[in-house]
Amino acid sequence: MLLFSKVFAKTYNNDAVLFLQTIQQQAPHARLVCAWGADGGYALETDDTLCYNPAYPPHQIIDTLGAGDTFNAGIIDSLCCKKNLTTALNHACQLAGKKCGQVGFKNLIY
Repeated sequence: MLLFSKVFAKTYNNDAVLFLQTIQQQAPHARLVCAWGADGGYALETDDTLCYNPAYPPHQIIDTLGAGDTFNAGIIDSLCCKKNLTTALNHACQLAGKKCGQVGFKNLIY
């Protein structure tokens, strides 16, 4: 499993899918995930299955600090619970969106 941020991915190009496909050539046996901020997240399975999930923005953005880490934690938590990558991506996007709607991390269970 390799996790990437939008900022890192954009050093390669501005397209999340193209970025993941490029990285897959270097790490063909890894599941790849890239948070894409307000546009959600992308993932690429080892069998070339591409997953996309839109963001879940809160009614009001209050605090984005740590949203990327929260996204990554959502991916890791879901996969540790034996969920598939599509479900993990959805969970991560929901969790990151919830984080952006509050200050800090208290009560961030989804």
